[in-house]
Amino acid sequence: MQNRVKITLPDNVHFSTQLRVRITDVNYAGHLANDALLSLIGEARMLFYREFLGGEELDLYGGGTIMTDVMIQYKKEGYHSDELRFDISVANISKYTFDLFYHIVRLTDNATIAKAKTGIAFYDYDAAKMRRTPEAFIEKC
Repeated sequence: MQNRVKITLPDNVHFSTQLRVRITDVNYAGHLANDALLSLIGEARMLFYREFLGGEELDLYGGGTIMTDVMIQYKKEGYHSDELRFDISVANISKYTFDLFYHIVRLTDNATIAKAKTGIAFYDYDAAKMRRTPEAFIEKC
């Protein structure tokens, strides 16, 4: 048997937001498409940056951020018009990087649709290299 992705979510939640599955997010099989889920995760991340951290992907504590990796563990199908809650947790803060964990839950039945993790690096786009994790970020999270 092959190994499967298994994501263990942190206990703490730093931020929650809700997004609705649009008709353009549904694939030929009639459920939430994997590429659309990744886009919704990106939207939730941008809302986390703006509403919790007070910045943007390209302007966060004096510089930018860049995604270094992503994992998604699918649990249930999502459908058109589903309201999804994205609970976001920060973990594994290091010298240059941190992880964001996402618990994606359908509001009508509280079913877990997916769990996800994105690795994020603090990044200087002008110099095209990673930058140190800002102290203000560490203090906030």
